[in-house]
Amino acid sequence: MDIKDLDKSQLILMTLLVSFVISIATSVTTVTLMQEVPLEIIQPINKIIRETVERTVPVETKSVKTIIIKEEDLVVTTIEESKKALISVKQGENTSNGFIISGDGTAVVSGQISKDIELVAYIGQESFKATFIAYDLAGFSIIKLSAPIDVKNFKFPFISLASTISSKTGQTVILLYPDNISTGIYLGAIGGGEIATTTEEKPILNTINTSLIISNKQAGSPVLNTSGVVLGVVLGGADNIFILSSDHLINTLKGG
Repeated sequence: MDIKDLDKSQLILMTLLVSFVISIATSVTTVTLMQEVPLEIIQPINKIIRETVERTVPVETKSVKTIIIKEEDLVVTTIEESKKALISVKQGENTSNGFIISGDGTAVVSGQISKDIELVAYIGQESFKATFIAYDLAGFSIIKLSAPIDVKNFKFPFISLASTISSKTGQTVILLYPDNISTGIYLGAIGGGEIATTTEEKPILNTINTSLIISNKQAGSPVLNTSGVVLGVVLGGADNIFILSSDHLINTLKGG
C-alpha cells in the first residue's frame, strides 16, 4: 500500500508507531553505552550529584520587629532620670534650688550664693558639702558638691546641657521642679541660639520662649527636651521671671 493512500487516522497511528520504535532504540543504545563507560568517569559524576543534594539546605527567614517609641514614653523616661539630679542648697536660713550638670558634682543654683557661708546641698534626703565656684549676673551661681570620701570613683547623677541651636519650634519641653512637673511647647530662642555674654553693669540675656507657665517659686528649675537634656533654667524674681537659655550657661562654664 502506498503511503499516499493512508487516511488521516492511519497517518497518526503510523507516526506514533515510529516514535515508539525510535524511543526503544534510543533507550537500548543509552544503556549499552553506559555499561561500556569506564568506572573512573561514572564515580565522579555520582559524587557530584550526591554532594549537591546533601548541601541543599532550606534557608531560615527571620522576621523584623518594628518598635514604635511614643513621645509619652520619652517624657516619662526623662522625668524619672532627670529628677535624680535636682538639688536644694542651704546657706544659713536661705534655700535655693538647682540641678547637677556634671558627674563631678558641678551644679547650677538660682540666686547669688555667698562664698563665706557653709553650703549644704541635698539630693533628696542625702546631704553633701558644697563649695562656691562663680556667680553670673543673670541670676545664678555655680557650685560644686563634694563626693563622699569613703566611696571610690563616686559619680553624681546629672543632666547634660545642650545648645538650643538645633531645637525646633513645636517640640515638647518639660519643666522639672521639686513640687511639681509641667510640660509645654518650645517656641524659640531670643538671640537665635547664639551664645550671649554678660557685662559688668548688667547681663545680656539669652532666653528661650515656651508655652510653660512659670513663677519665681520655680527659680533654679531646669527646662528639658524629651531627649533629657537641659535647654534652659528658670530664673528671676516676682517681677521678672524668665527662662535663661542653656547657651548662656555653657558660655559661663567656659569662662565667657
